[in-house]
Amino acid sequence: MAPSMAGAADKSAAAYERARVCYKDLMTTEKQSATVGEWDQCMAEFERIHAKFPKGEKAPHSLFSVARLSQELYTISQKQEDLDRAIKKYNQLVREYPKSNLADDALYKIGCIRRDLMGQMDKARKAFAFVVENYPDGDITPRAREDLAALAEGSGEKAKSEDKVEIKATEKAKAAPAGKEKGAVPPAQAGGDSFSRAMLTAVDVSTSGNVTSVQFTLDKPVEYSLEFTEQGGRTKSPPELDITLLHASTTSDIARERAVESKHLAGFTVKKRLLGSGIRVEFTLMPGAEYAVSREGSSITVRFGGKDDLKKEPSAPIKKRGGRGKSASILNIKIVIDPGHGGDDTGAIGPSGTQEKDVTLAISRRLAARLEEETGARVWLTRNDDRTLSLEERDAIAVSKKADLFISIHANAANQKTQSGFETYYLDNATDEAAARLARRENKATQKKLSTAEHILSTMLQNYDTEESRELAKRVQSTLAQGIVAKNSKARDRGVRSALFYVLVGAKCPAILVETSFISNPREEKLLTNGKYQRDLASSITDGVESYVKARGKQYVSL
Repeated sequence: MAPSMAGAADKSAAAYERARVCYKDLMTTEKQSATVGEWDQCMAEFERIHAKFPKGEKAPHSLFSVARLSQELYTISQKQEDLDRAIKKYNQLVREYPKSNLADDALYKIGCIRRDLMGQMDKARKAFAFVVENYPDGDITPRAREDLAALAEGSGEKAKSEDKVEIKATEKAKAAPAGKEKGAVPPAQAGGDSFSRAMLTAVDVSTSGNVTSVQFTLDKPVEYSLEFTEQGGRTKSPPELDITLLHASTTSDIARERAVESKHLAGFTVKKRLLGSGIRVEFTLMPGAEYAVSREGSSITVRFGGKDDLKKEPSAPIKKRGGRGKSASILNIKIVIDPGHGGDDTGAIGPSGTQEKDVTLAISRRLAARLEEETGARVWLTRNDDRTLSLEERDAIAVSKKADLFISIHANAANQKTQSGFETYYLDNATDEAAARLARRENKATQKKLSTAEHILSTMLQNYDTEESRELAKRVQSTLAQGIVAKNSKARDRGVRSALFYVLVGAKCPAILVETSFISNPREEKLLTNGKYQRDLASSITDGVESYVKARGKQYVSL
């Protein structure tokens, strides 16, 4: 490289690193307290890098940063102009740098924005199709393929590979590898509908020595995820392993239940996922059994044996969620915290005039900081100031962030000022009248009137996450009891309950609503405004979340 070019590259990299400082600052949990001017200034720094060094290594990264900042700003501002700017910059990146390893990511993000935030399903489909067609080896392509198929399935149409994206990308992109394969699932073989479901054609069980193998044969490769549940401590329930084959179906001759005569595996059940496409296989292990997963072509094999038996067995690369403190983070988990009420909706008002919307925001901010510090989770608030948000808008934020958990923070109220305590809710249609009354109060912020039938339907659609939500609620309520009652003997543990809270309906992930204390109780109203009490609540809820994640033992294959 010529000295002048090397110098320019050095300056480009240095300028980019300086701009990254403001980017990181805005991406903290306190980012919503920044002014619009601070956001604009940060975006302008990246714009200058692109303008001054258009052929530099960091030019596409700078455009991508502007687009991401605009997209993040939209979650705070809710202004269409911020979304438009994000799409414009993602488009610009693809047009100018089609060979960049960020081009496919930019296209994918356009598709997500069109689908999740703008409801433009046709344009979203075209964006995902463009990723699949032009970046077949990209690391984001398997997700684009699955999202494309889901859109086609939802519309009752087959995805058309000849669709052209709205972006006027150069033809060079078609021959440009994304350069980020990282074990990505290869595209379906030519000659068939590349967006149709994979078909599970055979399940074979074999035993060799002390190892029992279950092999799944499909007609094309699929992504999959794993979830392991350890043996119950008190109930002695057997350990379980669930493997989900994403966007797959089965032939009619595949046995739904199968017993296995093995010292490590009792049997397994093959089920269709309740929500979305895919197959869920539930294995019942024997105590002390270990497992390993491997892939060869379009076949996936799960092996069961003792620890020493599986030492030489090849296994799939797995990311574990778990850990505590700064030494071991909960990898990749994304949490959206929803401070109840806000803006025109004050929520309940205490005897001394304390407004629910203020205490929920204060607690939520502390909770977000504690979760990030203690677990390493990525955390967003649905609001970080006094703004009016409908329940639908809160859900949309959770969906756009692809949240793993959704936690809504509230303060309870009752006509009797002596009512006290804390309780945690999950979504279900099995509810008592007291819970129903509370739900009616909390559901006032919805933009549409929900009939009982709509509530029940929404609840049925959430059944896939009901068990997970119930478990999360139990863990959070338990740690609240341990952390709060120990410091406040008058605090009452009101337990875990279910109700039809609309804000939990559309989150599309395990979701709970925490009624932290009664703002209508003079003593608890005072506590809710106390910084130490808010920190204790945040700490206890964090402990519950961490307990839940570690107990569920969720593992995700890195593809």
